[in-house]
Amino acid sequence: MLVVLLSMVSCGRKAPVQSTCVMTVASPGEEFSRAVLYDADNQALDSVCPGEGATIVRNDTTAMPYLGFLRFYNPAEPADVIEIPVAVEGGEVTVDLNRRLGAVGTPLNDKLYEFLAERNRLNKLYTPSNNPGLTLEEMESAYSIFYVEQINKADKLIGDFLEKSYGVHIQPGDRAKLRARE
Repeated sequence: MLVVLLSMVSCGRKAPVQSTCVMTVASPGEEFSRAVLYDADNQALDSVCPGEGATIVRNDTTAMPYLGFLRFYNPAEPADVIEIPVAVEGGEVTVDLNRRLGAVGTPLNDKLYEFLAERNRLNKLYTPSNNPGLTLEEMESAYSIFYVEQINKADKLIGDFLEKSYGVHIQPGDRAKLRARE
């Protein structure tokens, strides 16, 4: 099991507040010998070679919370990469790809993976075997409406992330239904 310890200082309009995100990460397999944490702009923040007791300690001024990605690399197969979104916020985050896909343990990670679970349910609903007569237009419309609903019910951080990541699937006629987030 790999333990990633991220110690960060939050900054903003208020006085800086010390905040710690402890990320416990179980490698999805022995072949994945490197895990890298990236920010939303795809800048590598830290990396570690999985192993018992392996940790990363970071002290920086990146404002928490923020969303990024944790990527697992298999050096023997460069195309063999597992990437999951992760919220970096104060608290204990567990990433165990052997049991489930995702990060849990903090409010933002729980919300993010609730969205992904809902999207997986929609994916299963709109398979050809479940909907043999479904047209491409009907499917695109269903996904567009789904993404608008999910973005609108999310807080600003997750809503912005979802819109940036999945907004391409929103049809022009549905775009006006997106609410401003504060």
